[in-house]
Amino acid sequence: MKICIISNRNIYIKKISNYLTSKNFDVYIICRNKNGISENEFNKNIKFIYLNSSSLLKKFFEIRRIIRFINPDIVHLHYATKDSIIPALIFNRKYKYIISIWGSDINLFSKNILNKIFQNVSFLIADKIHVLSLYMFDDLKKRFFFINNNKIEIFSWGINTEIFDSVSEREIKEVKKNFGISNSEIIILSYRNHKELYNHHTIIKAIPLVLKNNKKVKFVFTTGSYNENYLIKSKKLINKLQVDSNIVFINRWLKDNELIALIKSAHISINIPLFDGLPATLFEIMYSGSIPIATYLPNYKPFYKDEINGFYLFNSHSEVELADIITKIIKNYEIYHKKIANTNKKYIETEQNFKNNIKNLILLYK
Repeated sequence: MKICIISNRNIYIKKISNYLTSKNFDVYIICRNKNGISENEFNKNIKFIYLNSSSLLKKFFEIRRIIRFINPDIVHLHYATKDSIIPALIFNRKYKYIISIWGSDINLFSKNILNKIFQNVSFLIADKIHVLSLYMFDDLKKRFFFINNNKIEIFSWGINTEIFDSVSEREIKEVKKNFGISNSEIIILSYRNHKELYNHHTIIKAIPLVLKNNKKVKFVFTTGSYNENYLIKSKKLINKLQVDSNIVFINRWLKDNELIALIKSAHISINIPLFDGLPATLFEIMYSGSIPIATYLPNYKPFYKDEINGFYLFNSHSEVELADIITKIIKNYEIYHKKIANTNKKYIETEQNFKNNIKNLILLYK
């Protein structure tokens, strides 16, 4: 079976496409741009095709030509932008068309009325729509019109627990050494992409408040796929607050094992986006044993309880509240860690395990 994926090269597309290849699917990826993780991290049998334009009209002819050349059984588009309408409008198509919604596509992108119209038409014509949670299902139904419930499939991707289990203590020590973090320091990690959506400035503003009570703390940020202007503002804020000696900025893409070693090394991990779709980052933190701090978001509520699975930041822009939570965790770390880590690991193993959840994708393709 030929699968044509339309997306960018990100970690989840890598996991999904590598899994499909391991099950003898013939996988093609139409990349919207050349950003993202390296092709070398994908199975060597996966074929990549890159679009040459961001113009919707040019993309229409380009995607149509590519799809006709591939002649796929499935076209699976990830993240519904205006181009999600293109596979829907190819006449006499013989393939099944599936759209996976990731969250910010219907939260952010759809705020523009023209974008929303394109999305709505795409959802009406698609054969199947995949959403990641019941909350996202309700959100989709609330924002868009006349969508048939029977074409909507709900399942989370989950996370790859096996790769977390494979990372050794030696790798954890090595990653701390590589980034200049001593064994005596409390590590507080934020590894969402450095963009305004992920609310890094609230974390940065909380740092001097935390340092009043705890000097041996290191805040670690990975930039990931960053917004350059936002990153510049972050660094100016750090200089203004004079907290640069307590911060590590990692400015490169980390290999899977490196990133997981970093997450497992963290005492506290902060995940405070203004809104979120796929809560993969939060799932990873929960499985790692790090104590999570998360924004109080509706899509987290079904599985994440305050002081049971971690802590909620109820006011997403309050550095004072965030600093108080961090200080409380540091003061009572052993008590919280023992209770929270065990609870979270059991939940992820049973409910959010990629190895189990990915089987739903095969059923979706049938």
